[in-house]
Amino acid sequence: EILKEESNLVSKPLKYAFFGPLAQSVEQFAFNELVLRSVADGPPTLDEYLLICLGGSIGALSRFYLSSLFQKSENFEIPLGILIVNISGCFLLGLFYHLMDSNLERYLTPFLFVGFLGAFTTFSAFSKESLELLYQGNFLMALLYVILSVSSCLGATWLGMYLTRVS
Repeated sequence: EILKEESNLVSKPLKYAFFGPLAQSVEQFAFNELVLRSVADGPPTLDEYLLICLGGSIGALSRFYLSSLFQKSENFEIPLGILIVNISGCFLLGLFYHLMDSNLERYLTPFLFVGFLGAFTTFSAFSKESLELLYQGNFLMALLYVILSVSSCLGATWLGMYLTRVS
């Protein structure tokens, strides 16, 4: 039932263009339904850029603060702070995705979705894209996307760390 209801989210017309220079950013690309703008809307305004900067600043500071509250313990070795940040960021994306008021969308999208959540966590975008593939009925592609994303990101991080390690 939920999958049928959610499938309407991805059937929007594809009359979109990338949102200015942010199109280069993988994290922002993942927010395609929220970040991409109608071609008829023209280029982003100064207000939108300022809202992104404000939201991004608050999101980055919130990530730093929240993740530092939950440090690794001797009995629990995983980075609990980042896990909590990623889970809460995904929850906020899901919560506000359906509560978006069309009158506030012009302000909330750049501030909350692109700025705050973009800086707070990129895992929320990954989760949204994975779910949209499932809502479209692309179960195999969703599984492939999850496996490729996690393994590629882990591999790229390992490679970067390997190439720059000091002996």
